[in-house]
Amino acid sequence: EIYTLSLHDALPICTVGAMSFKASKALMELRVHLCQSSAASKGVREFWAANYAKIKDANLTLPILLRESANTPARLTATYEFGVEKTVDVDGMSSADFGAALEKALKA
Repeated sequence: EIYTLSLHDALPICTVGAMSFKASKALMELRVHLCQSSAASKGVREFWAANYAKIKDANLTLPILLRESANTPARLTATYEFGVEKTVDVDGMSSADFGAALEKALKA
């Protein structure tokens, strides 16, 4: 038998089994800053590559802004009602750890 692997097959995929990506009504916007090539942002990039569609489908009206910039440390910023912002340093996190941090931000 001959097997053909694609780039998608080679990427580790975050299993989101029990994670719920439905945001609370208080969440107004998500912003993610990351470097498009650094090892420290790798987990964040992998997470979004595997899960963006699921998260957007669960939150159709929520603005999700992914901002790439060279040498930028990875950060997750959630803006809630009344302009309250919470920022989490996610630099160096694995895809699974970033997923847990995102889930917490979605529920706050």
